Amino acid sequence: MAELTATIVRISQLMDWQVPPVFGRPIPQIGARLEREKGRAGMVVTGSGFMPGAKVRIRITDNASFRTEGKGEANTKGELKPPAYVEILMGKFNRELFVVATDEREDLHNLTGVLWSNTTPRSK
Repeated sequence: MAELTATIVRISQLMDWQVPPVFGRPIPQIGARLEREKGRAGMVVTGSGFMPGAKVRIRITDNASFRTEGKGEANTKGELKPPAYVEILMGKFNRELFVVATDEREDLHNLTGVLWSNTTPRSK
């Protein structure tokens, strides 16, 4: 029965990245906005629900092959403050981008093994 439950959770996560982990553990919540100026672009990422004082890894992808990562740090309240800035190569921000973040907490119900935030889509 446990194998069946784990398989169902994995399938659900493949179908919907925003499935919350089991046992009612809250997932970090993020927001993102694209900033463009003088020939460069970047994603400004805010968030809460991280472990206080944790290093936060931010991943930005598209639905093809683009992927970049950045870093931030949670304050004593678990908020990503100041907001993190992740630079994006010119031309890549013309696609729909997806932003997620993790403080590297373990989540055995996720195929990656870590607890990820909600997925925030950002359109071009």
